[in-house]
Amino acid sequence: MAVLGILAIVVGVPTVWFLVKDRPEDVGENSDGRSAEEESAAPAMPDASETRELMRDPYLWLLGMTFGLLFSAGTISTIFTIPYATKLGLPLVGGAFIASMRAGLAAIGKIVLGTLSDRWGVRPVLYVVIATEVTLMGLLVQTREPLMFTILRVAIGFVGGSPLPLKAALVGTTFGRENFPAAIGLVQSVGVPFQLFMVPIAGAIYQESGTYAAVFGLTIPCFLSAAVCLAFIRPRASRPGGRELGIAPLDFSRGATGFTLSFFLDGPPGISRPIPRSQPGRRWLILDQGKRPVLERAAEE
Repeated sequence: MAVLGILAIVVGVPTVWFLVKDRPEDVGENSDGRSAEEESAAPAMPDASETRELMRDPYLWLLGMTFGLLFSAGTISTIFTIPYATKLGLPLVGGAFIASMRAGLAAIGKIVLGTLSDRWGVRPVLYVVIATEVTLMGLLVQTREPLMFTILRVAIGFVGGSPLPLKAALVGTTFGRENFPAAIGLVQSVGVPFQLFMVPIAGAIYQESGTYAAVFGLTIPCFLSAAVCLAFIRPRASRPGGRELGIAPLDFSRGATGFTLSFFLDGPPGISRPIPRSQPGRRWLILDQGKRPVLERAAEE
């Protein structure tokens, strides 16, 4: 463990320092896959919501429950892989080999499935991931053959690592770029209790049943419950009355400090925020989901 800690510092810190960027613009890219033309035509990014506003949003809790359940299932299957393998007759080195292969394939799966989510959307890919894990896990709890267990466990690793990048993508499409830092932290906090309680429950199941098949079977209702939660989550642009970037032209009035637009979190009545006076001549362009302008106003001097 001491060696791993040293490697994390020696390798991890320089890697993060030189390769991780704060904004896509820092490396000549645009946010959310927009082209340069769409980025320049898009309205200015609104201010971030306050924490209490995010906490009142049911989508935050649904996201926390979804990924709390997915990560709990992944943690259970990871912790009990080597004990299950040894009980099936594999040596400890064989169980460690399965865990290593699973981790390597999970890294590849994150890249492949993350790329597919850019093309197909996050939710469809996440549904495919959940369906695949339920199917493979159902086969795994029925097998008693070490070779088949190895194949299924490694295959599960390919899809098992993808919820991590998909969570970040889904939080971004649900709450927007301006709310991402706070939202991702809150979603993670909501999911923590699931991991705290599900793993001890899995251990208790083994003590009562004496079989690891029952422990791995616990992951299946976790996956299915996560799929149910995911069904109620909607990206900002597809919520009732929503528009691109979560802006809806319900109210456009000039006040003492500038203009006021209504920002939707989940349909009416919305949350009103002031937009300060812009430079003379600048125009606010609101786009719908098809990138068509639906409201345009010139900022007054």
